[in-house]
This record gives sequence, C-alpha cells and structure tokens, in this order.
Amino acid sequence: MADQDRVWLGGLAKYLQRPPTARGMTFGVPEDETSMTNLVFSPPVCERRTLTDAAAVVLDGHVERHTTWSTSSSTT
Repeated sequence: MADQDRVWLGGLAKYLQRPPTARGMTFGVPEDETSMTNLVFSPPVCERRTLTDAAAVVLDGHVERHTTWSTSSSTT
C-alpha cells in the first residue's frame, strides 16, 4: 500500500489506548480471522463513542507513511 491509499478495515475491537503523553491521539487494534492491525486515531475521530461502544467495527481511512525515519545499527 502506498501513502494516502484509501483502506477499509473491519474486525473486533481488541483495545484502545489513550496515553496522556500522546496529545489526544488514540491507538487501537482491531482483529479479524487473519491478523491484528495497529491503528492511530486523531482526536476528532475518538470523540465518536462508536469506537469504544461497539464490539465490532468497520473503519474507512487512509494510509499514512512517513519515510523520514532512520535506523542505525552498531557492532561492538
């Protein structure tokens, strides 16, 4: 999937986390029979109580990929 591709995803709502250090962002994991997926929800989306009230959800969104991250490895 490429950046900004539209996606539909459905599954059972496994959990939602709202860490106080995440500036209102919520992290969630829906699960279907094949896998679990990590998602990030912006504050306006999380204000809709459907995410926490429903056992199963169908979500419509887009992929966001940031390619500015770098990793390094070192050997000693």
